[in-house]
Amino acid sequence: MRFVAIYIQEAHAKDEWPISEAPREFRQHRGIGERLAAARAFIEDYDMAPQVAWYCDTMDDNFNKAYASWPFRFWVLEPATSGTPHTVAFKVRLNPILTRFNPI
Repeated sequence: MRFVAIYIQEAHAKDEWPISEAPREFRQHRGIGERLAAARAFIEDYDMAPQVAWYCDTMDDNFNKAYASWPFRFWVLEPATSGTPHTVAFKVRLNPILTRFNPI
């Protein structure tokens, strides 16, 4: 099985939606160099397996826009086969129970 990871925009950038649990603080990337540096730091901080091929989304956020990677940023895609596009095999979704709210 081959794994590929795409590093996209910061979920909790220090200048947008910071959280205190982040091991490092990054502002929202303003250029591809910043996005690449953040991706390298993530790989280093979490000792990511060398079997995973890493890529970065474009600064136009093409991957993120195409796959609507929110609120969970995890996908499993089946690879494309001769002439057919890849398919989504799995996407983490909110549990419907968690999205129901009772009036106060």
